[in-house]
Amino acid sequence: MNEYLKYFLFFLLLMTLRSYVLMIMDKRKAIKGKWRVSEQKLFISAWLFGTIGIWLGMLPPVNHKKSKGSFIWKMVLITVVQVFIAFMVVREWQ
Repeated sequence: MNEYLKYFLFFLLLMTLRSYVLMIMDKRKAIKGKWRVSEQKLFISAWLFGTIGIWLGMLPPVNHKKSKGSFIWKMVLITVVQVFIAFMVVREWQ
């Protein structure tokens, strides 16, 4: 495996964890009625290849933001763009 690909996969893992933790934090704050993590911050995290963590945050046990249609459509767009970018990067490094 190419050395750059290893770094990319490590970065992907870190951003996934960060995004998932942000979703958990936002869900807990929503339940307690406290100040929340902004959607902008969630989208920035997603654009920085944290998309997997955001999608995982929509599944049980977190179940966050899954009923908000506009959020889901924006995540679909981000995901499509990132899959294309990841495909091009991996293809270039092989």
